[in-house]
Amino acid sequence: MQAVRVKGTIDEQQRLAVDGPVVLSPGPVMVWIVPADEDDAGNAWGAAIAEEWHKELSDVRQDIYTLADGEPLHDA
Repeated sequence: MQAVRVKGTIDEQQRLAVDGPVVLSPGPVMVWIVPADEDDAGNAWGAAIAEEWHKELSDVRQDIYTLADGEPLHDA
Protein backbone atom coordinates (compact mmCIF):
# COMPACT_ATOMS: atom_id res chain seq x y z
CA MET A 1 0.00 0.00 0.00
CA GLN A 2 1.19 3.52 -0.77
CA ALA A 3 1.88 5.99 2.06
CA VAL A 4 -0.28 9.12 2.13
CA ARG A 5 0.51 12.35 3.99
CA VAL A 6 -2.52 14.14 5.43
CA LYS A 7 -3.14 16.77 8.08
CA GLY A 8 -5.63 16.37 10.85
CA THR A 9 -6.67 17.29 14.36
CA ILE A 10 -6.85 15.34 17.61
CA ASP A 11 -9.86 16.32 19.72
CA GLU A 12 -10.34 16.24 23.51
CA GLN A 13 -11.50 12.59 23.33
CA GLN A 14 -8.20 11.63 21.61
CA ARG A 15 -9.95 11.03 18.27
CA LEU A 16 -8.06 11.80 15.08
CA ALA A 17 -9.98 13.65 12.37
CA VAL A 18 -8.30 13.96 8.96
CA ASP A 19 -8.70 17.20 6.99
CA GLY A 20 -9.85 16.91 3.40
CA PRO A 21 -10.90 13.95 1.32
CA VAL A 22 -8.72 10.86 1.46
CA VAL A 23 -9.22 8.10 -1.08
CA LEU A 24 -8.39 5.02 0.96
CA SER A 25 -10.27 1.83 1.69
CA PRO A 26 -11.65 1.48 5.23
CA GLY A 27 -9.48 -0.58 7.54
CA PRO A 28 -6.59 -0.39 9.97
CA VAL A 29 -3.82 2.16 9.38
CA MET A 30 -0.53 3.08 11.02
CA VAL A 31 -0.27 6.73 12.08
CA TRP A 32 2.81 8.83 12.91
CA ILE A 33 1.98 11.95 14.90
CA VAL A 34 4.11 15.05 14.21
CA PRO A 35 2.94 18.09 16.22
CA ALA A 36 2.34 21.15 14.05
CA ASP A 37 4.92 23.23 15.93
CA GLU A 38 7.67 20.76 14.96
CA ASP A 39 6.63 21.05 11.33
CA ASP A 40 6.73 24.85 11.65
CA ALA A 41 10.23 24.59 13.13
CA GLY A 42 11.32 22.66 10.05
CA ASN A 43 9.88 25.39 7.84
CA ALA A 44 11.74 28.04 9.86
CA TRP A 45 14.98 26.09 9.48
CA GLY A 46 14.52 25.87 5.72
CA ALA A 47 13.80 29.59 5.49
CA ALA A 48 16.96 30.39 7.50
CA ILE A 49 19.10 28.22 5.20
CA ALA A 50 17.58 29.86 2.11
CA GLU A 51 18.33 33.31 3.55
CA GLU A 52 21.92 32.36 4.30
CA TRP A 53 22.45 30.97 0.79
CA HIS A 54 20.83 34.07 -0.69
CA LYS A 55 23.33 36.27 1.15
CA GLU A 56 26.27 34.15 -0.01
CA LEU A 57 25.14 33.81 -3.62
CA SER A 58 24.35 37.53 -3.87
CA ASP A 59 27.94 38.46 -2.98
CA VAL A 60 29.43 40.16 -6.07
CA ARG A 61 32.87 38.88 -5.06
CA GLN A 62 31.63 35.44 -6.13
CA ASP A 63 31.02 36.66 -9.72
CA ILE A 64 34.41 35.65 -11.10
CA TYR A 65 33.15 34.52 -14.52
CA THR A 66 31.43 36.46 -17.31
CA LEU A 67 29.49 35.42 -20.42
CA ALA A 68 32.70 35.95 -22.41
CA ASP A 69 34.48 33.20 -20.42
CA GLY A 70 34.68 29.63 -21.64
CA GLU A 71 33.59 28.00 -24.86
CA PRO A 72 30.15 26.81 -26.00
CA LEU A 73 29.38 23.12 -25.49
CA HIS A 74 27.51 22.85 -28.79
CA ASP A 75 28.00 24.53 -32.15
CA ALA A 76 25.74 27.58 -32.26
